[in-house]
Amino acid sequence: MNLSGTGNSMYAHIAMGLQDSEDAPGWYNTYNEAIFAECGYDKAETARAAKRSLTETLRYYTDNPGIGWSFIHRKLASEWNNPTFEGFHMQNARLTAEELSPLVKSVINDGGKLNILLTFFLDLYESVVLFGILMYLAAAKHADVRELFFVMLLIGAFVFFAVWEAKGRYVAPFYLMAVPYAAAGYQKLLAA
Repeated sequence: MNLSGTGNSMYAHIAMGLQDSEDAPGWYNTYNEAIFAECGYDKAETARAAKRSLTETLRYYTDNPGIGWSFIHRKLASEWNNPTFEGFHMQNARLTAEELSPLVKSVINDGGKLNILLTFFLDLYESVVLFGILMYLAAAKHADVRELFFVMLLIGAFVFFAVWEAKGRYVAPFYLMAVPYAAAGYQKLLAA
């Protein structure tokens, strides 16, 4: 067993990010752990094996562009189009011996009346933020790089998470960075 290097290869994570899983396309499916163990925890060997897998996957998507497009757009939607950023899902997955009040259960349990209502409002909020960003970008013809820094981070995150492991909670910070742009977008829209 070669334990040189630290941790698993990033290529194992990228290969996993372009595979299906039980949850959704590109979500955690144990591939990165399995290939690391299969390669004797050798980071270099794991990288070679993951690159082979990645090459096969990309070749398959190139030969079958409809399947590749379907995979990528379902993956991106599963992580970027979740207004709760998996917050309720993570809470529901926790095991606790504490009894929760009916009000709290209604808020945090998927399908609870308050959960449905809160999810609706969060979805509306997300749409308002995204439309505001669009309005900002439409009006920001002469913005310099410093002004667009967080928009570039948002776009970079979108591209990064197209290939990396998908999780709705991973993208939450990027929405927070975008809120000021949305506000500026509405300000520009109202001033027009």
